[in-house]
Amino acid sequence: MKDRIGIYALWDLNWDGTTLAGLHCHIRYIRHFLNHVSKLKLFTSINGNRSDQDDCISHPNLEVIPVPWGSFTGAWTHLPKVFSVFSANLDNIDALYIRLFDPCAWMLGPLCNRRKIGTVFHIVGDPIAGIYERSDWSGPGKLFRRILFLPEELLTWNAVQSQVLLFSGSDLKQRYAVRGSHGEVIIDSVLEESDFSYPKGNSLHGCTTVLFVGFLRPPKRVEFLIEAVGMLISEDRNIKLRIVGSGEERYVTYLKSLVSERNLSKSVEFIGYLPMGDGLNKEYRTADIFAFPSATEGAARSLLEAAANSLPIITTNVGSARDLFIDGESALIVPPNDPVEIAIALRRFIEDPALRKKCMENARRSAGGRSVRTHVKVILEYLNRASEIARSNV
Repeated sequence: MKDRIGIYALWDLNWDGTTLAGLHCHIRYIRHFLNHVSKLKLFTSINGNRSDQDDCISHPNLEVIPVPWGSFTGAWTHLPKVFSVFSANLDNIDALYIRLFDPCAWMLGPLCNRRKIGTVFHIVGDPIAGIYERSDWSGPGKLFRRILFLPEELLTWNAVQSQVLLFSGSDLKQRYAVRGSHGEVIIDSVLEESDFSYPKGNSLHGCTTVLFVGFLRPPKRVEFLIEAVGMLISEDRNIKLRIVGSGEERYVTYLKSLVSERNLSKSVEFIGYLPMGDGLNKEYRTADIFAFPSATEGAARSLLEAAANSLPIITTNVGSARDLFIDGESALIVPPNDPVEIAIALRRFIEDPALRKKCMENARRSAGGRSVRTHVKVILEYLNRASEIARSNV
């Protein structure tokens, strides 16, 4: 096993030269890699202004390399700087794991190949959604970014240059593995074994609590979940929606105004960001139904968390959902952008205890074994494969 690796991921961490701070899920991921390697070079964006950094790590085998980053158009401006950073810091690693989709990543395949460094390129989200759906991008700017980005063409180029290409869901592979490019599907996980709960009771007593967890931005389509809950409340059903997560300010403001317009303020609560751990697990373990109405997704972490906590799940068939669940067996799968179908699925779960029980048990079974520990081991195997291929090529 090659044990000198690099990771390129724009996680907006905080680095003071000794201690790395950031979101709990990112630090947990790094910590597990450090359990297996003698050297980890982390190429990442550094932003000490974030207020949601809730975990930290200091390790003698960790080296942090700050990478300049701006907007998607700014990435092109920064490209020479990024190239310089990688050119100066790729020594003494066997393989590089790239966890993002941006213009600066495309130069790394040829650069690593010249140095006999294997590359594993992981498409963890849908780049088209990132371009078209950002609420703070408007007008001609969206088209401009789409023209610059050329996702299919750039991905095909990188597929040729990388030794291993991974997708966080079969729909991403279907969409972007074009012109015969290779690629494998892998389900991301940052769950510890302690995050899995035993199957919960199946009875609904009094108020039904529906839970959403995720980063709030337009592709999540939380407005349709709010509308669906409003439909059930109009039928005099006792139901509440808890929305956990921070997000884009303009979109969050829009959601709150929608709740106010629909007179749902007593039934819809915005919890804000919760780090992984007891607080977030409590939300999962006290909810009755998990609903995820996203229109586009990579590996939705919250779907796996909900399954691990034995919740009946309503989800659209995007990202890793189609790889994790079977409609009517381990979840209820609804089309995107359809609040009526979400409302129908909520009614089915509320009125059918046998269906709830079956989906709860099967969802938890589908999540079984998908811990961060096993996930990191799989990534390391891919990195080892990439390194062997790179070194064998003349």
